[in-house]
Amino acid sequence: MTIAYSDKAKTAYAYLYQAYNDIDIYVEDTSTRALYENLFRRMLDGRARLARVHQVGTRASVLLKCATDQAPSSQPKIYIIDGDMDHFTGRKLASLRYLYRLGTYCSENLLICKDALEEIAFDCACNLERGTVRAQLNLEQTFSNIEKDLLPLFILYAIVHKKNLGIETISYSVFMLMKSPREKVLCRHKIYARMRDLTRRIVKEIGSDSFREEKSKILKLMTGWKGRPLNYMSGKDYILPLLFEHLKSKVRLNDTKDQIKPRLARHCRLDADMNLQKALFRELESGKKD
Repeated sequence: MTIAYSDKAKTAYAYLYQAYNDIDIYVEDTSTRALYENLFRRMLDGRARLARVHQVGTRASVLLKCATDQAPSSQPKIYIIDGDMDHFTGRKLASLRYLYRLGTYCSENLLICKDALEEIAFDCACNLERGTVRAQLNLEQTFSNIEKDLLPLFILYAIVHKKNLGIETISYSVFMLMKSPREKVLCRHKIYARMRDLTRRIVKEIGSDSFREEKSKILKLMTGWKGRPLNYMSGKDYILPLLFEHLKSKVRLNDTKDQIKPRLARHCRLDADMNLQKALFRELESGKKD
């Protein structure tokens, strides 16, 4: 059971940990603190102590807390929110001191790494050669297939979000797009059917001309992406569940979806968001000057 703290209690809790944190990190999260702590300790690379990452809750909660914490401080701090659909829609970031928006859809996208997934698979298939496990996983092709199948769908999701249409997007379970309960891989027929239904509903709301215009704007923004498309689609709700099922189908994986996240954070590359580590070090240095 997760204990829920009031906002005042969270603030007091963060203050108590300042003696053990060389930087206070506030995140958009309630359930996977170990993910962030494993990841950020690796990013800090011994240059700063991090005893605890502070879970604030929703994006709105992080923004509100950051907005009320704008005074100069000798304690380095950073408030981190997910990128969400902003990388599709071009939504501007609020101009707040200490605020950082991930260069990926969400924190789970930072974990999606061939090296990390293979390392966990090696642990699970401990009697097989690494080359055999690597070939069974065939992750590069798996990544490519997911991108090809889901990117057009996420473009439609982005239009729904940008125009605030109130149509279900990522809350529509990725398992509804799989072939069957036994064969948990993407089904292109189901994806196409989902896209046809979304397109019909969007056009009904905004018209075909506006639909084409919004789609063109998104495609133009996508040309400026710095990472692979996998980084910009929901890691938490779509990509990681797919990869989790892929691992389970190839090796004896006993972790839950939440348990695998801290493990991935121990092994993943740190370059999915090239600016995140720089932002941590920048806040460390600026805190010394305040």
